Formats: sequence, structure tokens, C-alpha cells
Amino acid sequence: MIITYDYAYYNRGITYIRLKKYLHNALVDFYKAGVLYLENNIYNALLYVEAMRSIDHSSPLIDALLKKFNP
Repeated sequence: MIITYDYAYYNRGITYIRLKKYLHNALVDFYKAGVLYLENNIYNALLYVEAMRSIDHSSPLIDALLKKFNP
């Protein structure tokens, strides 16, 4: 199994959520994973937007990621 950076960011974000702390770090990792997924799979990038909204619906990282969909 090849582990890619997007998958690594996803796993680390999930770990931060399970710890119930460092939620900002989870948002940053989901943002990074979403940016990497934009190259190959827009659907998965949208899943990260939803994951970020579930943590903090007002995070500026959500808008930053959405802007990358249509630059």
C-alpha cells in the first residue's frame, strides 16, 4: 500500500479530532489534504470541505479551499 501525503494529512486530522483538542490543526490538515485531492479527485476534496465545516463552519480555511476549486 502506498501512503500519499493527502492520506497522511487526513489521518492526522482524524487523530486530532479523536483527541478532542488541536481542532485548528485538524482544520489545517484537512485543508492540505483537500488541496492535494484537487489534483485528482474533486469529490474527495469536497468531502474535506464538509469535514472542516463540521469542526468550525466559520473557518477561513473553508473559503480558501473553495476558492481553489475555480481559481
